[in-house]
Amino acid sequence: MKIETLLTNKNDYQSGWIEAYERKKDGYLWKEEPIEFLSRHISLFKKYNIYKILDVNCGDGRNCLYLAENDFFVTGIDISPIALQKTLVTSNERNINSLCLVKANAEELPCPFPMHFFDAIVCLDVFGQLSNIKRTVTGFNEVLKDDGLLLTNLYTPDDETFGKGTKVEENTFLYKKTLFRFFTESDIQKIFSNFKILEIEKLCWEDPPHPGYRDTKHTHESYVVLLKNIKKKS
Repeated sequence: MKIETLLTNKNDYQSGWIEAYERKKDGYLWKEEPIEFLSRHISLFKKYNIYKILDVNCGDGRNCLYLAENDFFVTGIDISPIALQKTLVTSNERNINSLCLVKANAEELPCPFPMHFFDAIVCLDVFGQLSNIKRTVTGFNEVLKDDGLLLTNLYTPDDETFGKGTKVEENTFLYKKTLFRFFTESDIQKIFSNFKILEIEKLCWEDPPHPGYRDTKHTHESYVVLLKNIKKKS
């Protein structure tokens, strides 16, 4: 079964996120702390003179808020208005002024942004949910400056959530109206052929329950990848 035949519109694989945020009225859907490996990249971003960062599918803000508090100007995008509203409320409570929030779809980049606008992109716990990966990565190339950085992670087939839901393609499952893909290292080489891989490592961490979505603790295993946008020839 191909994703293109299973999914008649984008809401077929995105509405699960929207509904999850609607159910979670208070607090964080995922957790308050940033994703485990983000803090290790702060000094590296500063070394590369990164200032403007795009947080793709920022959710309820745990990563973009952390980056903004570490002296970066961050734009967070998400398809869920509720998630963005939660992030806005938290940013006001924490007196964060270097954060912009936009309702936008990762698969439609660079819209609504100018070409080559951002110094870096963080795309965390997102690639597994993308339908059109090739189009999204092209959008990343277009919205990033030449030599801009991309920090992302991609679930491995050893992730605890592998196989949950309905199989729609190899290493791809539909779970509670959301798409979950799992990747090998060779997949990563192909996906990011227009980037230079600076770092790649396999990491594991435990996530808390996500009420109504995943109701028990679970272990994630991902390839964490740092890439550089290849400079375009003039």
